[in-house]
Amino acid sequence: MRIHVVLCPYSTGFGITRAFESLNRCGSSMVDITMLRSDRQPYIDIDPSGPLGRAGWPRTTVSTLSEALNGREYGDDDVHLFLYDHDYLSGDLGALRLDLAQTYRVIASPYSVASESFARPFLIHSKSLSERWGNLDSLLAMDPEAAIVAVMQRFPADQVTTLSLPAVKQTRKLNDRFRAEYLRSLAGQIPAPASGASVPSIAVILANYNMARYLPMALASLGSQSVPASEIWLVDDGSTDASPTILQEWANQHGAGFFGGGGNEGKARRLNAALPQMQADFVLELDADDWIDPNAVATIQSCLAALPAEANLLYGNLRTWREGLHGKYRGTGVHRGYPIDDVSALLRYPLPLGPRIYRTQSLKAIGGFPVSSFADGRLYEDVLAVSRLMAHGRIQYADFTVYNTLAHAGSITRRNQGMWHHFLRAEFPMYT
Repeated sequence: MRIHVVLCPYSTGFGITRAFESLNRCGSSMVDITMLRSDRQPYIDIDPSGPLGRAGWPRTTVSTLSEALNGREYGDDDVHLFLYDHDYLSGDLGALRLDLAQTYRVIASPYSVASESFARPFLIHSKSLSERWGNLDSLLAMDPEAAIVAVMQRFPADQVTTLSLPAVKQTRKLNDRFRAEYLRSLAGQIPAPASGASVPSIAVILANYNMARYLPMALASLGSQSVPASEIWLVDDGSTDASPTILQEWANQHGAGFFGGGGNEGKARRLNAALPQMQADFVLELDADDWIDPNAVATIQSCLAALPAEANLLYGNLRTWREGLHGKYRGTGVHRGYPIDDVSALLRYPLPLGPRIYRTQSLKAIGGFPVSSFADGRLYEDVLAVSRLMAHGRIQYADFTVYNTLAHAGSITRRNQGMWHHFLRAEFPMYT
């Protein structure tokens, strides 16, 4: 067995040192080491002049796994070994007696978070990894562990096995219940549509205004879907930062539609400019500082396959994050939705309602997103759209979590928290 080690970014010097020390357990089987950089975590390396740096192990540092995989010829005995932040090898690999070429393509190792046990990819057959890695590079740069978990889902269940005992240990115990929920969601099985049900097409429309700092994560999540959206529309509302260039370049590379240029007209007007071009059955609205899980489109399609004909919008749960020091994201919980029957209940809902997946024909039938006289139509266009849709049908809640929303100082929601009651008095006086 020839072992190619991949080290996901480590957050402490002690952790990366312990990981390097443990690699001695690979013996002569280790061929090389690839150290991954992350755009959302400070890069920590081993001092090349220190004892571990002089060990003679060939290693390289890359931002994308494709850089390490491309142009390489792998044999049936080549495997990639993944270690994540805080991980180190805990035993002799030779004792595992693994035969990835003949039986399995993925060997997962159990580890615990908040007293829950999870199976995380540990060894992956190199040829198979190269074939299935595909579009996960951009997600890897933002959330390495999510990308590696996502690639495991691309293997048939009979090609994946989990060790009875962990092959790795961690330098610190993880008791983060949010992280446990996140990993459980990432690794969960995507529900299959009911037998005979048609699978609807989904468009994603991303709205942006001066969010260049956060766009890479949103775009990475769009590009890494296990089932791609049938249409992607990128809308810029007269941004003055680098985001229009980022959006235009991404649209050119991925065949997405781009609406930009002009001044700042407000989100509703910009969304309505793109709406007539959409042909998909449903459209998912994505803010530029949010992102979706790698299995989001597949999960939403499964939920939509069971959506009643009279329902013109589907929504679910929101996973919430907060931006911390050095741009690192910290999970804060899951906001679970619940059914809403009338406009009064909508206005009492702990907003925002989401994720919002509109039936495209219904959204077009109400004239798109309403442009209110309040704040020149720049706020709460989603509330107005949902309230109008409720007058022509109903909205449907389903218990699924694939949408991630980020709280940060520059978000439009935080900047305008004090405007909600003024909006209610202006647009819904009968409920105030």
